[in-house]
Amino acid sequence: SYNWTGSLNGLSETYVTVTSSEYFTPGFKNVIAWTADSMTVSGNRFRDHEPFNDTASTTFIACDGPMAGVRQIGGTGRNYNNIDEFIEAIRQCGVSGDLTVNIAPGVFEQNVTMPPIQGAASNATVTFQPLNGDTNSVIIRVPDNETCALNMDSARYVIFNGIRFETSARTSGSTSSLVKFSKNSHDCTLSRCSFIDSTTDYLSTLVNTNAMNGLTIDNCYFKGGNIAVQMAGTDTNDLSHGNRISRSYFDTPKQTAVNLENQSSPIVDSNYFNNSVSNNSAILLVNRCYDTTKITRNRIYTTNGAYGMLIKNTKGLNDSTF
Repeated sequence: SYNWTGSLNGLSETYVTVTSSEYFTPGFKNVIAWTADSMTVSGNRFRDHEPFNDTASTTFIACDGPMAGVRQIGGTGRNYNNIDEFIEAIRQCGVSGDLTVNIAPGVFEQNVTMPPIQGAASNATVTFQPLNGDTNSVIIRVPDNETCALNMDSARYVIFNGIRFETSARTSGSTSSLVKFSKNSHDCTLSRCSFIDSTTDYLSTLVNTNAMNGLTIDNCYFKGGNIAVQMAGTDTNDLSHGNRISRSYFDTPKQTAVNLENQSSPIVDSNYFNNSVSNNSAILLVNRCYDTTKITRNRIYTTNGAYGMLIKNTKGLNDSTF
């Protein structure tokens, strides 16, 4: 505890600096401050006539330096009770090396917003994965009236490995995607993840890259969605670059499995595209892609009249491959 012995006039404010002898162990802390049950006016001491408004409190995270190594969300031996606690901790504390975040099995019906992480780099990545390794054990389900399940807000060097993202039976029309990236996000990975749209009117997209750079989607499963992966740069003067989709399975989107647009040197390799619902669509759409575009070793299965692959307005270098 800390006892402040100063004075304060009515309708005034002051700043109090707690002495350095007050030490907080790492973790979430509550600070409660209150005034004594009396006041002094002109040398006369009076009781506080309204004692119920003399207390204020706040919560903060005490860091023991940037994170690295292993942390756990939920379960026995946990460091954090839930995803929100961890997000707040990493937002405040940052990272100094590779960090693995093990999540105990459960269904998390919430919108997760991943902020920029101080210190994140190619040698200081943040990986979220199931504690037990089961790719169906950690489910992030978009709540009703939320726009997405995961919002990557300028996130960098973040990896989701083996996480399932899905809609709920009551997902409303306000939900547009399961995972959304902001333009300022880059160098992120979705690996061994599932993206399941069980709605009858289809989400606009399952994953929307929103003009980011350096996204790797590898060994993932996509079910439904109007467009499963929308990978679009801003325009032909502001192309996205370094994006890759590989070894993934796309199961019956309504219109398009992958829409590549305004890309520089995208790679789509060794994927399986299983049909689409609409017969007036292209399962793989390549539009305004430039430089070294590689569309290789993919299998496209279509039975209802949709194009297997449609290439438009695309100019490549000599080593582009289709």
